[in-house]
Amino acid sequence: MRIAVTGAAGDFGTAILRRLTTDERASEVVGLDLAPLRIEHPKLRPEVCDVRSERLAEIFAGCEAVIHLAFILIPGRDRGEAHSINQDGAENVLVQAAASGVRRLVVASSLSAHGAPRKGQPPVSDRTAPEADPDHFYFREKAEVEALLDRWQATNPERPACITRLRPGFVYGPDFSNPALRLMGTRLAVVPDDGGRTQLVHQDELARAFCEAAFRDLPGAFLLVTDDSIALEDLAALSGGRVVRVPRPLARIALDAAHALRLSPVAGDWAVSGDRVGRLGEARAALGFEPALSSRESALVVLAQHGRRLRYVDGPPPKRVAERMLEVPTRLILAARERNRALAALDLGRALERLEHEWVPYRGLTIHLERHQVDPAAPTFVVAPGLGDHSRRHLGLVTALAERGFNSLLVNRQGHGLSEGARGDAPLAADLGVLELAIGLARSRSDAPVILLGDSLGGIASWYLLTREPDVDAAVCHCIGHPEVDPHPSFARLAPLLRALARVAPRAPIPVGRIADYEQVALDPETKRYFDERQDRLFNFTVSARAVASYVDFRPGLPWQEVTVPVLALIGGADRMVSPAFTRRCLDRARPPRADYLELEGAGHQLFLDDLGATVDPIVRWVGETLG
Repeated sequence: MRIAVTGAAGDFGTAILRRLTTDERASEVVGLDLAPLRIEHPKLRPEVCDVRSERLAEIFAGCEAVIHLAFILIPGRDRGEAHSINQDGAENVLVQAAASGVRRLVVASSLSAHGAPRKGQPPVSDRTAPEADPDHFYFREKAEVEALLDRWQATNPERPACITRLRPGFVYGPDFSNPALRLMGTRLAVVPDDGGRTQLVHQDELARAFCEAAFRDLPGAFLLVTDDSIALEDLAALSGGRVVRVPRPLARIALDAAHALRLSPVAGDWAVSGDRVGRLGEARAALGFEPALSSRESALVVLAQHGRRLRYVDGPPPKRVAERMLEVPTRLILAARERNRALAALDLGRALERLEHEWVPYRGLTIHLERHQVDPAAPTFVVAPGLGDHSRRHLGLVTALAERGFNSLLVNRQGHGLSEGARGDAPLAADLGVLELAIGLARSRSDAPVILLGDSLGGIASWYLLTREPDVDAAVCHCIGHPEVDPHPSFARLAPLLRALARVAPRAPIPVGRIADYEQVALDPETKRYFDERQDRLFNFTVSARAVASYVDFRPGLPWQEVTVPVLALIGGADRMVSPAFTRRCLDRARPPRADYLELEGAGHQLFLDDLGATVDPIVRWVGETLG
């Protein structure tokens, strides 16, 4: 069947299009919006059209269902135009859908249609009537659209035959970005004392419900919420933040002033701390709507996906929660298979099923490790990611190692990935301590060899750790360093400034682009876009001043000439971020007695992603020859 979706370029629209285009029941999907759609698919036909246009009748022709999402959430400075799109647009959709013989109309309403929160309010249900709230634009507009639907159905009971209203709570996910999401988990939140709470719904669950409503006759209203709810204080506890409650009028005045000064994208009618609480009802049976996570569990996902500090006050999350926290980088790695033959040849799905999340204490923090075990008796690679990086981006590497018979233990340093700690604040001493902790875990589980493998800054940390005589049988260091070798001519002038800043403001954020040349971070344009567009907020694009200074001030525990661990120094021949020339200078200055050097011709800095096919076998071959 053919389905039309209005507002298809928005967050809701993108999430729903992703699901509709993969549903076998949909033969064609028409996506209407004035903005370009964010996805492409053979089934998807884009239409540039205003929802107030009479062209809708022509576009809706032959459609069995219409999903109406077009709505202005934040009105900006032209509230009249926003109101017209919301109300006149909804009425036009009704009229043109009826004229085109559309059988089902699914309308995106909201839990907010029940009005802004106030203390002491009872929970709302599917049958609770919306309340027009004159003081809050979004809440009022949603309620007025529902009132419009009521009037239409009273005077046109058969046109269209079925109208379904879906009222979701607060929706989050990879395709969702709005000011409220971006503010969650900030260090200080000043909000009205209104009793508001939040019920978090993942975009996949929202999309599933909307698609089911498009294929089935389900008249009426359905709340899409979780069984629990959270207050901003709960969210703050999970991120180490603080909430200050102020009277509602004061919060509104302050937000209006900030909006007038263009310091805030929203005005005082967004001075709320959440919604009224909804009670999940008939959506369970009618739509199969069953949230996989509670709102409290989803709060951790939101914090991770927006690069906030994490605190596991309820204990470490189970795998189903951790995987949702990692869904953005996982999706990007899986998408990279389309252009990367080495990744495409790997069974990444099997690797995701097999992996286990481990959580270990370190100096009052909980450190996250990913364990990929294929054979308890096999050798284990302990993998250290690079500057700002996290373990999930090395999924391809550990899958390739697993298919060659090796176990892996991926390390997330403090403040990185899903490990606790201030974001990006990982001094070298902590990095080395966490690596030794992971090595000890790997060693305690088997008598088989343990190989330390570091990527980029992780390679430098691994190289430095060798001077502390770690309990490993071999080491592979993609990138190395030396305290007497400057990576570039200006570094001698930069180092004293870094040390001074670390003394005055140790946790001051420093962009990673100030430390390394991220213009040269990848040869593949799509991988480069990952960094340019900051597609994955779990990656730390800033690190603390003390973390940077600690690497500058490193002094070896013993001379490299006395290091007995066999080590392979690895670099891409076309790497312009950390050059082969710099790597050779560091190796010549250190002169470990059992060091080998491998330069991979034509490879750039992303050895374990873009050049994975040319990198893994030489490493495995070297390990085999070295360890016998």
